[in-house]
Amino acid sequence: MNEFRRLINRKVVIGFIALLVINVSLYVYQQTKGAGLKELRFETVQRQRCVDYYGDYDIEAAINAVNSDIEGILSYRKADKQGTVVESEVQADAETGEESDVQIGAETEVLEKYKALSEREQLLFLTVLRDIESQLEYIKKYPEDMKQIQTNAQQLMTFSIFSDKNSFTYNNIVKTGKDFEKVADVSLYLVNNKAAGSFVNYYYTFYFALIMMVFIIYGLSGERDNGMWGIVHSAGSGRLRLALHRLFIIAGSGVVITAGLYFTTFAAALLLYGGAGALNAPVQSIQAFERFAMPMSQIGFVLYNYEYSVLAVVVLSVALWAVFVVNRKRNHALILTGVVVGLEVLMYYRIGLHSIYSAFKQINIVRLMKVNAVISTYANRGRGSFVISESAIMFWALMVILVVSVAVAVMGTVLMRPSQGKNVLTRLTDKLYAGYQHIFANVPVVFKELHKLLVTSRGFTVIVVLLLVVMYFISYGKMAFSDNSRERDRIYLEKGGADYSQISALIDERRADYMQAVEKSMEASEQYGNGEIGIDELSQINSTVSIYASRYAAVREFEQKREYLDTLKEETGIDGYMMSDRGYEEIFGKYGKAREIVLLMALLASVVLIVSENIGIETSTGTKYIVNAASGKNTVKIKRIAASLALCIVLYFIVYGIDMIYLQNYYGMPYTEAPLMSLTFMRDCGLNISIGTFIVIRLIVRLVMMFAVFAVTYVFSSRFSEVRGRAVSVLIIVAVIVLVAVTGNVSIW
Repeated sequence: MNEFRRLINRKVVIGFIALLVINVSLYVYQQTKGAGLKELRFETVQRQRCVDYYGDYDIEAAINAVNSDIEGILSYRKADKQGTVVESEVQADAETGEESDVQIGAETEVLEKYKALSEREQLLFLTVLRDIESQLEYIKKYPEDMKQIQTNAQQLMTFSIFSDKNSFTYNNIVKTGKDFEKVADVSLYLVNNKAAGSFVNYYYTFYFALIMMVFIIYGLSGERDNGMWGIVHSAGSGRLRLALHRLFIIAGSGVVITAGLYFTTFAAALLLYGGAGALNAPVQSIQAFERFAMPMSQIGFVLYNYEYSVLAVVVLSVALWAVFVVNRKRNHALILTGVVVGLEVLMYYRIGLHSIYSAFKQINIVRLMKVNAVISTYANRGRGSFVISESAIMFWALMVILVVSVAVAVMGTVLMRPSQGKNVLTRLTDKLYAGYQHIFANVPVVFKELHKLLVTSRGFTVIVVLLLVVMYFISYGKMAFSDNSRERDRIYLEKGGADYSQISALIDERRADYMQAVEKSMEASEQYGNGEIGIDELSQINSTVSIYASRYAAVREFEQKREYLDTLKEETGIDGYMMSDRGYEEIFGKYGKAREIVLLMALLASVVLIVSENIGIETSTGTKYIVNAASGKNTVKIKRIAASLALCIVLYFIVYGIDMIYLQNYYGMPYTEAPLMSLTFMRDCGLNISIGTFIVIRLIVRLVMMFAVFAVTYVFSSRFSEVRGRAVSVLIIVAVIVLVAVTGNVSIW
C-alpha cells in the first residue's frame, strides 16, 4: 500500500486528469478539423435527418433518391460555378445562339433545403449526402460480397494449383470461407454510425496511456538514483514481494488509465455525433469493417477493442518496466526507450509493404497501438497447413512478450545488486558529464540559469511538447475552400481592392442581364397566353431566365459586399476595400478561435511550468537559502529573471512565428493595408485601423498576457514552499485556461 501511495501521488493524479482533458480536446478538435463546433453540430443534425429521411425507403429506392438529389445539387453548383467566371469569359447564350449545357432540374425537397443554406453549410451538406450515398451502396453490395467470398472459396478449391490440402493457400481458402460464413446472415441497414466510426479510428488515446505509464514506471525506479537501492535490496525475501506489488501496480494502472482515456473519448464521440441508438447495429454497418468476420454489434466491438487495447498497453508497460530494471540508471533506460521508439516509428513510416524488410513494419509498436486496424482487418498468416489470423498473432505475441518481460523484471528486481562495477556505457557517460561540468563551471550566470531552466527543471521537455501541440493544431485545422470560393477569391485579388470598379461593372451587367431575361419571360408568358408562341419557345425562354438567375446569384456575394462598403462609407466615412472575408475569418475570425485559444493556452501553461519548476527546485534543494544569504542575491535574482524571461520571449516568437508563417503560406494575407472594417465580420469592432495593424496589436496583447502570467507565477511561486508552490502553479494554469477560454470566445483580441 505504501508503494502504491508513493507512486500514485497527487502529481500523477493531476497529470492524469490533465491528460484526460487534453485527449478529449484533441479528439474534438480532430473531428471539427479546426472549423468549430457549430459546423460539426450542423453536420451531425443533417446526417441524422438524412438517415431518418432515406431510411424510410428500401435500399434501391434510397440509392436512387440520394443519387437524384446529389445530381440536382451538382447541376445547381455547375450553373453557379459557370456564373463565377470573369466578365470577359462569359458569353450570353442569347448572343451566341447556342444552348447552354447547364440544365437546372426540377427542385426536390433536398435541393430546396440546400439552396437555403450558406456556402459553407452547402459544402457540409453535400459531404453528408455523399457519405450517405457511399453507405447505401456499401449496404447494398455487402450480402453479395459475402456470398461471393463463399463462392470463390468453393471454386478455388477445385483448381489443381490450390487443391493441395497440405498447402497454406488451400487451408487459407478453407479458413476464410468458414470465418465469413459466420457473418453471411448479418443484415445491414442505414444508421448514423459516425460516433463509433470516428471513435475506433482515434489512436491518440493509447499514446497518452503509454506516456502516463512511462511517468509511473519512472517513479518505480526512483531508488536507483536517490541512494535507496541498497536499502531496498537488503530487504531479502521482501524483494520478490516488492516486484509482485509493482507488477500489480503497473497492470492495475494500465487498466484504469486506458479505461479513463478510452471511455471519456467514447462519451465525447456520442455527445458530438449522437447515434447512441446505432450502437446495437452490426459493426459491419461501418464501411471500415467490411472484412470483419465476427458477428458483433458496435457497442460489442467497442468493448472488444478495449480488451485488446488494455492488453497492448499493459504488455508494453511491463516490457518498459523490464528495460528500467536491467538499466542501473533511470535516464539511461529512458534514453534507450526513446531510441527504440524512434527507430520503430521510422521503420513503420519508411518501410514499404512490399519491402524485404516489411516484417519490421508489421511487427511494430506503432502498428500495435493501432489495435482497431489489426483486429478489424481480415488477414491470415501461416505455413503449410497451419493458418492463423493476424489478430491471433498479435494476441500470442503480446502474451510471449508479457511472460518474458515479467520474468526479466521480477528476476532483475530480486537478483540485481546495487554495488557492482560500472559498465562501459556508465563510465563513458560519467566522463562526458565530468567534462561538461568543467566547461559549464566557467560560463556566465545567465547561461547557468538557462541550463537550470532547460535541463535541471526539465524545461526542454515542456518546450518539445509545446512545439508538438503548436505544429499539430496549426496544420490539422486548415480549411479547404470549394472551387467556387477559390474562384471568387481570385476575382477579389484581380479586380478588387480600393478600386473595385471592374467588379461593380460585372455586378451591374449580370443584374441587367437577369432583369432583361425576366422581362422577356413575362412578355413570353403573355404571348403564350395569347397563342402567339408555343410551349417549346416559352420553355426555352424560361430556361434562359434560370441560367441568368444562376449567373446573377454567383455575383451576389460581390453585390452584398458592395452594399456593405457603401453603408460603411455613409456611416463611418471609411473607404473599405472589396476583399474576401474567408482567409481572414480563418486567421482571426470565428473559425480561427479554436486554434488561437489552444496556442495561447499552451504557451501560457508552458511559461507557468517552466518558471514554477525552476523556483521549486531552488526551494526543494535548499539553493534558495544559499542565494538569499549571498551578498549579491539581488544580482542573482535579476539574472535568473532575465534568463527566464528571455526563454519565454524566445518561445513566444517561435510559437507565433510558426503560426503566422503557416497562415500566410496557406491562406495568404492580402490587402493588409486595408481598413479593418472592410471585413464584414469586423463591422462592429469600431476600430479605424488597418488589418496589418490589428494583427500586430493582437500579437502584442498576447505578449503582454505572457508577461503578466510570467510575473504572477514568479511572485506566487517565490512566496510558497514546495508543495504549496506546486498547488499554486496548478491553480495558475487552471486560471489561465479558464481566462483564455472565456476571453477567446467573447473578445476580438
